[in-house]
Amino acid sequence: MYTNYPAAFGASTNLVGIYKINVTETVHSLGASVATGQFQVGLTDNATYQRTAPVLIRASGYLPLENVTINLTQGSTSVQNFPTSTKADTNGLISLSWQTSVGTPLGNYLVSISGSTSTKTPPDSQAFTVYPTNVTISGLWLNRGSIERSQTLEFRFNAAYLNGSLASSGTATIRITEPNGSNHTITASYDSSLQTFRAFYVTTLGSTTGVWIATIDLNSFDDGLNNGGPLSPVFTNFNIRPASLTVSAISYNATYPSGTILPIYARISTPSAASFTQGTVTATIASSGRKIVGPLSLGYDPSRGEWSGSYKINETDPSGTWVVTVTASDGYGNAGQNSASLSVNTIGAQNPAQSILSSWAFWLLVLALIVIGFGF
Repeated sequence: MYTNYPAAFGASTNLVGIYKINVTETVHSLGASVATGQFQVGLTDNATYQRTAPVLIRASGYLPLENVTINLTQGSTSVQNFPTSTKADTNGLISLSWQTSVGTPLGNYLVSISGSTSTKTPPDSQAFTVYPTNVTISGLWLNRGSIERSQTLEFRFNAAYLNGSLASSGTATIRITEPNGSNHTITASYDSSLQTFRAFYVTTLGSTTGVWIATIDLNSFDDGLNNGGPLSPVFTNFNIRPASLTVSAISYNATYPSGTILPIYARISTPSAASFTQGTVTATIASSGRKIVGPLSLGYDPSRGEWSGSYKINETDPSGTWVVTVTASDGYGNAGQNSASLSVNTIGAQNPAQSILSSWAFWLLVLALIVIGFGF
């Protein structure tokens, strides 16, 4: 009879332990060893387990329907719900499954089984070890793939254990890389209301424009129970554009004559709705496409939250509709512009010197008429 070892090797035993195998030749060289090996008979389907995996326990060699006690201990303490009792089936087999969780204490465990009637030598006893479980992050979600400077970017992701359940505690570090290679880090934490992990990154008016990369690096997630991951980096990218500044110029609702001081006010905000307080703001005044004056520099008034300036209307300025255009910019290439219109009437208006001369001319004319009247 020929047997292919070890593929066709079969053995059955009811006792736990390590068994050694020695295959000898019986034809050409009596007693010569041609193959050796060993195998282990245990009570569990594995010697090590990651958290969330079930521990399958099985034993045989008991009497049919015999009462059997199973105990699971860590150190000198029994695990919750152990010891427990069960009956062997009609073939003397017993089986049990113990489900580990994400928070199962780590370390070595000992499972021991004893029958109410049967006695085994050696007794049914075996150790196994529970390790932390791995966490998988399938992807990194962004609220927008492209934003303007000063806006805030939101990141979200879910972390899953080996059994498919989702993590609901812990933190993860997200590394953000600029186009020039500079790195920043933010921390994502669990949001119980949205049932997901979230993190925020706030850009500035000086942030580099272009494509950025966000990465959850290897083993940068920790659920707070010593479980971690991911086993491979998770990343995504997004684009940052220059900021379009919002310029709200003053609204004019009156007609302005010459000699009047024309006020110029503007509120300027960034894409994040914050006030624009540092930069260059100018105003240009034009009528019918012809520039009257400008650019006039405006200054920021923190008490009012406005940029302000003024212009004195001259009698030589044209009457009609004027357009005041306010332009804002900074050294990073962010810019914005807006216009407001008003009505100006300089026809027939005189300056104070001309008014005085006109008044003297009038009284001289009156005096001359009086003299002529006496002459007559």
